[in-house]
Formats: sequence, C-alpha cells, structure tokens
Amino acid sequence: MIGNIIQAIGELLNCKVDFLCTAQLSSEKKYFAVVASDRLLFITSKLEKVEMSLEYGKIKGIVISTRVPTMFQIHTDIIIDVYALERKQLIQALRYSWMTDFMHKNFQFKQLPMYKDDIKSNIQEKQAILPNLIFTKQGKQMFRNKNYTFSLPDEYEATYQDGVYVHKESQQCKIVVQITDPLPTQLLSQIGEKANLQYYSEMFLEIVLKGINSKDESAKQGTDQKNQDSDEEGKKQEEDEQTNKKEESLDYWIISSHNYKKRSNLMNDVSEWFGWELHARTQIQDIFIIILRRIHIPPLFETYQEILFVLYGQEQNAKEQVLVNDRDLLKLTLEQDLEEHAFKNVLRNAIDSLQCKMFIFEKQYQVFIQLSADRLLYNRQTLNFIYNKFKIFPQFMSYALKYLKLLFQRLVLYDKERFLILDKELSQKYGFILNNLKDYMTDGIQIEENLQALFDAFEQASFVRDKSGNEEERKFVWQQKLSNYLGICFDGFLMGSAFSFKDLVPVLQAKVSMELKTIILELFDYCLYAVPKKECRPIKKGNFIKKLEELASNKYQYNVNIAKSLIEANFFSQEVLLQERSGLYSSLICYFLQSDNVDLIVAICRHIINFQAEIKHTTGLTEAMITAFKPISVELITLYRSHNRTIATLACASLFNLCTNSREFKYIILNDDGAGLLVSKLMTKDNFLLHFALKLIYCVMSITQNIEKLLAANLTDYLYKILEGPQIKGCQYDARCLITTCQILSVCLVSEVELRNIDHLLILLYNMVTTQADQYFLDQEESVNLKSEALYVMSKMCHKSAEVKKKINQECVPYLLKLMEKLTYHQVQEKIIMLLCILIKENKEWALEWLQMQIKLQDILTTYHNNDIQSSNYLLSQIKFIDDEAKKVKNEEMKRSKLAPTASVIAEQMMDQLQDSNVQDRKSMASEARSSMIEDSRITASNVNNKTTINPSQFKKSTAS
Repeated sequence: MIGNIIQAIGELLNCKVDFLCTAQLSSEKKYFAVVASDRLLFITSKLEKVEMSLEYGKIKGIVISTRVPTMFQIHTDIIIDVYALERKQLIQALRYSWMTDFMHKNFQFKQLPMYKDDIKSNIQEKQAILPNLIFTKQGKQMFRNKNYTFSLPDEYEATYQDGVYVHKESQQCKIVVQITDPLPTQLLSQIGEKANLQYYSEMFLEIVLKGINSKDESAKQGTDQKNQDSDEEGKKQEEDEQTNKKEESLDYWIISSHNYKKRSNLMNDVSEWFGWELHARTQIQDIFIIILRRIHIPPLFETYQEILFVLYGQEQNAKEQVLVNDRDLLKLTLEQDLEEHAFKNVLRNAIDSLQCKMFIFEKQYQVFIQLSADRLLYNRQTLNFIYNKFKIFPQFMSYALKYLKLLFQRLVLYDKERFLILDKELSQKYGFILNNLKDYMTDGIQIEENLQALFDAFEQASFVRDKSGNEEERKFVWQQKLSNYLGICFDGFLMGSAFSFKDLVPVLQAKVSMELKTIILELFDYCLYAVPKKECRPIKKGNFIKKLEELASNKYQYNVNIAKSLIEANFFSQEVLLQERSGLYSSLICYFLQSDNVDLIVAICRHIINFQAEIKHTTGLTEAMITAFKPISVELITLYRSHNRTIATLACASLFNLCTNSREFKYIILNDDGAGLLVSKLMTKDNFLLHFALKLIYCVMSITQNIEKLLAANLTDYLYKILEGPQIKGCQYDARCLITTCQILSVCLVSEVELRNIDHLLILLYNMVTTQADQYFLDQEESVNLKSEALYVMSKMCHKSAEVKKKINQECVPYLLKLMEKLTYHQVQEKIIMLLCILIKENKEWALEWLQMQIKLQDILTTYHNNDIQSSNYLLSQIKFIDDEAKKVKNEEMKRSKLAPTASVIAEQMMDQLQDSNVQDRKSMASEARSSMIEDSRITASNVNNKTTINPSQFKKSTAS
C-alpha cells in the first residue's frame, strides 16, 4: 500500500518501506508483511515486536502455489509458508526490492528466482470477498475492467481495445471505461485544479473532442498527400485554415453539468464516493461523461481511485441540425427528449452497478490508522472520515479540546450566553475525551491555563517518535503539523458551524480586554504559520500585523486553509484595509492570488465582490482603497484568462464590481491586450461566464476610447454570433446574455462608429422580437425585456441609414401594428411608439399605410395615451393630422373625378353618330356642319360649364335642323 502509513512505519523502523499488507504464516497468526529497502519483515498485529526479519541476501527464491491463490513459499535456509490476500502485489514489491538491493550490493543485475508448483496447504484457502448482490437481469451482461465489474445492455459488446464497448447495430455508439490505479490521497492537494471534478470533467471533454478531430484530420491528410508540391505561401494559408477548422470543430455546448451521486452501494463499501456528470453536445453527436472518485479505500483508507465512463452518441449530419433562429424547429420533440433520457440511463445504470473485490476490514488495521492519526499525517477530510466511522482521533485532539475549553471560558466576557452554551455542547459531545485527559496530560498541565504550555507539552510527549532527518527539520515539520491540525480543529472540525474563525474576528472589533485580543491574534499567528522554508518558529507573543508584512514582502510559506478561512471571515479587510493599511492589504491579496489552490482564489474573489458591494452603499471607495485595488485588478486580469470557468467567472465578476465603483479600473482593464481578452471570452460555452463577460464590456464602454479599442478587436462580429445563437440543436443563450448584447449594440450605434452588416443585424433583431423571446424563454419578464431592448436597438438603427428605415417600415411595422393590439406590457409598448415616432418624422406618408394596415390604430393610440405610455400623445396627434390632410386631399380628388366622365361621354356620342350616318349624306352634313360649327361649339361649352349631359336625341335634333 502507498500512503501515509508507509511513512509512519518507516519512521518507526528507521528504514524505507515500499509495501505493506496483512499476511499469515503457517502458525495461523496474523502479521504485517513489510517490504523494506533491504529486508522483509513480519510484525505482530499490535506492532509489539518484529516476529521475523529476512535480509534479501538470504532469500534464495519463491515458489508460487497454483492450487491456493493466496499462498506462496519463501525459500531460505528453511521454507516459510506465507498466505496473503494481496499475494500478487506483495510478490511484485518483494521482487523489485530484492533486485534493487542485489544491484546495490553486487553491482550486477539479477532477478529473484520464482517458480510455480502445486503446493499442498494445511490452511484453508483465504479469498477476497466479492458480493453477489447484482443479479443480471434479462438483457444485461457483466463486464470486467481491472478489479471492477459492471453491467451493460446486450446491445453492447467488448472490442479488442481494453475498456471500449461498442453498440452492435451502430458502431458510432460506444462506451469507454478507464479506471486508475490506487493513488495516495495526499496527491489531491498537489494536482491543483484537477482535484475539482467539474473542471476535471470539462478538461477531459476537450481531450475527447480533440481526439475526434485529430482522426478527421488524419483522414483528410491521407487524401491530401498527393498535392504536396505547392508554394510556401499556399502551405501557410492551409495551416491557417486548419487551425481555424480546429477551432470550429471544437464548437460544443454543455447541456448540463452537475454533481452525480452513486445510487447503490452493492458492496457495502465503507469508502466515500464523489461523482460529476457532464452532458455535452456538438454539431455531430452527444457526449455523456461521468467521473467517480472513490476516496478512503480500505483497509488503510489513504488511497483513492478515479473511474471514468464516456458514452458517445450516434453521429448525425451537421446540415440536419436545428438552428436557434429557425421558427419551426425551436423545441425538441418529446420523442427526442425520451431518447436522450434513455441514453443517459445506459451510462447511469452501468455506474450504479459497479462492484469490486472487497477485503475484510480487520481490527488490526486500526493500529496503523491510529498511528497515522497520531503522526498527524491525515488531511481534514480523512480525519473527519475515520472519526465518524471508527471514532479514531489523534491524541493531540485532547490538547485541542483543552485549548478550546479555556478559550470559551475567556470568550464568556464577550458573549456570556452564547459561549456558555458552546462550552456545554463541547462537554456533551467530547465528554469521553475530556473526562480522560489524565491519560494524555500531566496534572500540572491540566491545571495550567497557559496556552503555550499545551503545545510545549505535546511536542515533548512520549508517543512522538520521529527519527527521520536532523533535529531542526523534525522540529519544523512537527510544528507545522501541529499548527495545521489546530487550525482544522478550531475552524469548524470540532464544533461544526456553531464555532469557527468567523466568530473570532468580530471579537477583535468589540470592546474587550487586550489580553483576549492578544490570545486571538496569537492563535491566528500559530495556525497561519507564515515562516520561511526550513525554519522552525514556536508560537510566541508578538505583533501579528508585522508578521503579515514579512509574509507579503518575503514570500513566506503559509497554511493555505487558514488563509482562506481568515479571508472568508473578513479579517484582512477589517483589521488591515479599514485600519489604514491599504499597502499591506494589497500586497497580501496579490500574493494569495498567485497561489495554485483553487479554493483560496475563489474565496478571495468572493471577498472582493462582497466588499465592493458593501462599500458602494456606504462610504464608497477612497483614494487609498483605489490605489490598493489597482495591483489586485492586474492579478484578476491574469486570472480572467484561466481555462477554469469558475475562476474566470469570479475574476470577471470582481473586475465588474471594481469598475462600477471607480472609473480608473476601466482604463486599467483595456491596457495592453485587454480588448482582445474581453472579446475572446465571448466565445465561452458557459451562460454564466458569458453574462458577466458582456456586463464587463458594457460597463467599460462608458469611455469612448474603450469603444474604439473593442470595435477594433472585432467586437461586433462576436455580438452577431451571440444573436445568431449556437449552431447546435437544442442549445441556446440565456436571455440575460441577449439583453446585454442589445445594450452593447445600442451604445455602439449611439457612438459615431459605423457598424458592419446592418441588414443582417436587422434580421437578427426581428427574429428576437418575433420568435426567440416567446418560444425560448419561459419567463415573461425576460421575454418583455428582450423585446424592448431589441426594439430600442432598431430605433437607434433608424438614425444611421434611410434604407434601414424603409426595411423596418416594410418588414417590421406590419408585425408591430398587430402586436400593439395584444400587448399589455408598457416597456414594449413604449419602445414600439418610439420606433414609430422616429419613422413618421422622416416620412409622413407611411402613416397612411399604417392606417390601412391597422384600422383601429387611432383607437389603440388613444388607449395608450390613457395608460400614460410615453410619446403616444405625440404619435396620436401626428396620425390624426396626417389623416385629416389625407381626407382633404381625397375629397379634392373625388371632385375632380366627377368632371372627367362628362367630356368622354360627349366624345363617344359624336363618334357613334358619325358612324351611323349614310355615306351619301356626308357631303351635305359636312357643309351644314361648317356653317353651324360656331353655334354647336357654344352649345357644348355652355353644357359643360353647367355640368349637364346631353342626350343623344337632343344631339340628333340639332343636326337635323
């Protein structure tokens, strides 16, 4: 086994230990088999004595039993029968250590002789326990990977690749399983961001997507090998195109990302399970990822394993995918939802059916757990685990309880009722330890109320047996462990949420004795333990603030967990920043932000957000505070570049709060490549991060210079992509993101900078008003806000181009007029009226078209005016005025239209009479017509002036005469 227990055993034996497990000799007594660097030892179960010690030079070989899977023989001068459940691991460790020892002593390479034989055993076979609690249902089959078994539907079958299971009908649907070897739990504090399962799952998702894209690229490269004779410029262009294609091919959307809890414990496993489920969607397929982390694996509870399940969905044609702005296919059908849910259950059922070989936890292992606990080798999570499971705790816990009890007695002067209750709860919860303090302490120490005496006594305790390194190094390491454990105990481990460091910070601001304040500051100093490397410093009275200056200036090492607790308790803001020590506060926060610990960075960002929100409503930022936060803002900008979405989001929110309180931070953010950073974050796959990224850009754009820098970084192109939506089926941007995007566009339109592709922008805004707001967002308030912001941007666009006004009048106004009759929200109504007012100022003839399209327009505007909707009175007056003008013009046209038919009728009558007359009478009629032309013309003129018509009979009589 690997972990803290190996270190503890090595310190006791004064040698290096490589492996440890339980074993049984022929005498049927249980021992611990210890594989050291130069010998093999068998120690009694209670660590009383070393029963047997075999130097590697005396071991001649090993014979492995083929009948009993737990038995093997060690051949020295005598033959020793050994039984071990972990026979394979024990033999591997023994083989490696024996070979290494032989090389060091003889300068030759030789392997330990090993043989297999059918050895008869007098002891019954010892096997590992594998519970048969899973009964394979019909249509299920069991698979095995390393030490674990799980079930999958019959449709899946194993492949030649280990851990890959493919669907029989669709080879694209497959499940990939990866299980790591047991690793020491201490490694979780060293791997940084990977310890966070959310970030770890997202990082693995990008690796999976890059692997899919690399296969596509390799296939394309095989077809393009024939065209290798090209110019260098052509090659560069191809490389640029390939990089762009990579970025486009990595386009995905996270549908869901949340904790996952394993639903069954079929093995009766005492270890803890933590999980994370991630559902991502690309343009081609869906990908489901579940990561399980099994911590505190028995029997020593100081190792962990990670189990990864990945389910690839069936690939689809990208052209058949649904776009966000497609009106007919915005919502997924019920069948697709059911299919997706069933697809998830395949992976979840496989995870829940996990079971592995379990070894019986024997009480003899508690000796090693107690030893590691006394050596303070466990972290907070493991200490909590072993205490809740087995009531095992370090012996130093008695000293910590004594310290806490004395501290509660002092704090009664600050809040008598509360701390008397806490003192009573402490006695009830840990009475079995407090009543037996004599087992751990001397009588003098129990009576002594000096807190320093408790630490000095424990450092000299008889059970502290550390023989590794020199005396100074041992003292430094041991004091560091003490401070760490004491901080764990007081910061919520002993009393939970009832008492922690957060309850001690207000005491420093209260009117209490200086002695009590000194005790609290000494406690903070001892737990933070800010010292140079390889330097031991016992707790002593002194100015804690001066020690913080040394910490910030000399970059000392410190306890990260205690620093996080002090930040969450607002110690640095109350005792440093608000006490006119802004320079010290700035240097401390900047130094803490450079840490690799994600939890510490998250705590600092939340502290900055809360502090800026509080100071905004009280006194505001002073000049000293602004100068203190300037270097902090630079560190936040670097954190904003992080690939960790949680860190990037909190850093962005912190910068946004700084910008709202002071104008100077808006200039700092846009220095150097700040515009490119802000714009690049708009391509994120997280709605929460995108929302804060847009808010930060909108806040920074209050400065004209920043607008020019952002537009030079192609801000509008990214904004258009947001309005277009992710080109992935069933994916959408949050309404808040779209609203903020419209607000940014309105700022750009107000400025003198011209936007590109205004026609395309108009189409996107129209789709938002008609389609997205109603069918995508269930919240009516968000829908109303989105429509109003889109209409406001359209009204600003009218000032830019006359063509835009025509398109809005032709394409948008008919829908808006219908919308006016249905709406009851003032925000949207006001924006519609504003847009119509802008249009009617430029072209009053459009009002006539509106009256024809909406007959009740004047009645609607009258109700708008009665409801106090802005500008409705002006638009109503304009519509009435234009309507009256149109009526006057219409009346004049009607009068003119009545005159035109009279002259035409006369002309037609004359033509008919000329055609009806005979050819013979034409000459006489022509001569008579000449003589009477003047008279006839007078008659027709008088008839026209009198607005009368002439009948054909009258016209014939005049001609006959």
